[in-house]
This record gives sequence, C-alpha cells and structure tokens, in this order.
Amino acid sequence: MTTSIAVPRPPYSIGVLPLLAALLMVFALGGASGYLVKAASVPAAAPSLAHAATACPASMHAEVWYTAHAWACVPDKNS
Repeated sequence: MTTSIAVPRPPYSIGVLPLLAALLMVFALGGASGYLVKAASVPAAAPSLAHAATACPASMHAEVWYTAHAWACVPDKNS
C-alpha cells in the first residue's frame, strides 16, 4: 500500500529572496550616491544660486541640482 504525504510549499518562490536582496542593495546604493555627489561637488564656500545665473557666459545657462546643492554652466540647446 502506498501512502502519499503532501509537502507544504513555501508561500513564495525561491528566486524572490535574491530579487528582494538585489532591490534593497540598489536602493541603498542609490541613496548613498546622492550623498557622495553632494560631498564631492559642494565647495567650502558654496556660491549662491543668484550668483550662478550671472556667472555663466551669454551662450550658456546655469543648471542647478537642488538635491546636491550644486550648479554648473551648460550650453544652451538652441545655440
């Protein structure tokens, strides 16, 4: 006489755990990279944003990254 035993299956697939771990690492690296950019791009005496608009040549405009507290002069797209 054969007997069968039902083996319970986990509520999630085995591949879900590595996926969730990878997503968590990507989220942590993304958050840390914002702080790295901020630390690398902010000079000791950060210029004001009003100064950024007047510091660029005529064919350029100031591009501001508010989260990194940084700005740079970039060429106008139409010139």
